[in-house]
Amino acid sequence: MKESMTHRIHLNAVLSLLIIGSVCLMGCNDTQPETNNQDPDDTSTTSNYISALNAFTKMKSEIQQWDENFRIARIHHFGTSEYRTDAKEESWEFYVESADGTKSTDFTYTVGSGTIKAIDTSYGTGRHTCSYEEIKIDSTEATTIALNNIKSEIFPNFDGGCKTELLVNENNTPYWKINANHQRKNGHIDLDKPNKYAYAEINAKTGDIIKIKGDNS
Repeated sequence: MKESMTHRIHLNAVLSLLIIGSVCLMGCNDTQPETNNQDPDDTSTTSNYISALNAFTKMKSEIQQWDENFRIARIHHFGTSEYRTDAKEESWEFYVESADGTKSTDFTYTVGSGTIKAIDTSYGTGRHTCSYEEIKIDSTEATTIALNNIKSEIFPNFDGGCKTELLVNENNTPYWKINANHQRKNGHIDLDKPNKYAYAEINAKTGDIIKIKGDNS
């Protein structure tokens, strides 16, 4: 009987040590939660939207493989624009022409999907063109310039978004064409607001305002 009692005491002591050890291990666990080291500015992974020139950097090598000295005729959103205030889109389409003007095509970059190239045509774009090195101002910067001036010169209470595209004028100067709409903003349409609009052209080389006009009547 005494021997059984002693055995039970020893067993209880062992169980107590095991419980204390388990609690200690749980309390002393130094494991840190997983940290996300993703660059917050890398819009290709942290956002569904990207600026025009950031999209271009992601497919530049593919366009150069098509023609090393290609020319750009137009840059615009692919699909329906959400009239965003930051001039970023999910997809950007680049309409390009070979250096000798004998072929043209579209390259489209979409966040999360990558680059898609259209079938070549056996003729040029029929538009004025520029080299990519001439485009110094991104869609985001051009739109900021346009909106600031729209608010200061035309429409102080403007609270909408923009549809932004790049064209090239008769002097082969690239410029951003910005259509701003008071009712449309970041994918939403507010029909309770007046349907006011503004338009601006921003030099893509210098950021200078070429033209600005609007309706605030």
